[in-house]
Amino acid sequence: MKVTEMIPEFVTELFIQLTGDDEKHGTTWLNRPLGKTKEYEHQAERIFSRIQGYYDDWRYGDTPMPWLKVAGLCVIGWSRDKYPQYFPDFNPDIEMTETMAEE
Repeated sequence: MKVTEMIPEFVTELFIQLTGDDEKHGTTWLNRPLGKTKEYEHQAERIFSRIQGYYDDWRYGDTPMPWLKVAGLCVIGWSRDKYPQYFPDFNPDIEMTETMAEE
């Protein structure tokens, strides 16, 4: 078996995961700045912090590794790097609220 043979099933399950996340969280992923905030120097630090949390839950808890959530974070990071024009700190036409700057 080749890993590429698993891609259609994985993408289907990732789509279901992200659809549920969209329903739960809406467009909050668009509202976070790409660059420096009070807590992070770059969005990659925020994403890796979340992945580290998933790892810690798996390693030290009794929680399965949520691979689809990890993949979802990768899609978000990739999208935000590829299309910065949709984010407030790179597009002056999008107003950044105080809450967005704090996240």
